[in-house]
Amino acid sequence: MLNNLLGKFSNSLASELGLNEEKIAVANYGLQTIIYTMLGFLIVFMISTLLGVTKTAMAAMLAAALLRNFSGGAHCSTPIKCLVLTSVIFPVLGMFSIILTPMLKEYMIYSIIIVSLFGLLSVLVWAPVDTPNKPISSKKQKKQLKSISIIVILVLIILLTLLGNDYLEIKIAVQLGVLWQSLMLWPFGIGLIKKYDQINIKKEGINDD
Repeated sequence: MLNNLLGKFSNSLASELGLNEEKIAVANYGLQTIIYTMLGFLIVFMISTLLGVTKTAMAAMLAAALLRNFSGGAHCSTPIKCLVLTSVIFPVLGMFSIILTPMLKEYMIYSIIIVSLFGLLSVLVWAPVDTPNKPISSKKQKKQLKSISIIVILVLIILLTLLGNDYLEIKIAVQLGVLWQSLMLWPFGIGLIKKYDQINIKKEGINDD
């Protein structure tokens, strides 16, 4: 239902602007991406607030989203499946951040180094990971996205190093966000998302049709 409403809106707007079918499809895709991204942030915020893990869940989500914006990664076939996965993963990562903090607080520098090295390795080997609907054909663009992805990880390393001991849970959350997104670059992670993608998700009011 939501997709139908967004499609009608983008088609109406595109017809007024005199856009062709290809540009209408691009506009519709862009509108869906924006709306579902906003919904994702809102739902994660609501769920994590109910669970009492708002700060850590949002920290993990923002770190993963920042890296994903340039590195790409495993992609669901429909926005609703991506929304459902996002709504589950980041509150869970937020909870894990709080659980793991007492265990890792004495080894924080080591966990930062390990996660950062894994993230850099993942980016160097696999990024950017595009999607069938939006393949990246330009070698120059691929090189730029890879370089920016590396810079993002390095900036996060610096921020994690500068944060004091009062933000240990946030440090763990950011690391889990980077770790999750790094896994989404590997064939193993992409395979997991494909398995999940085969699940038929239908909800009243919002569906893939």
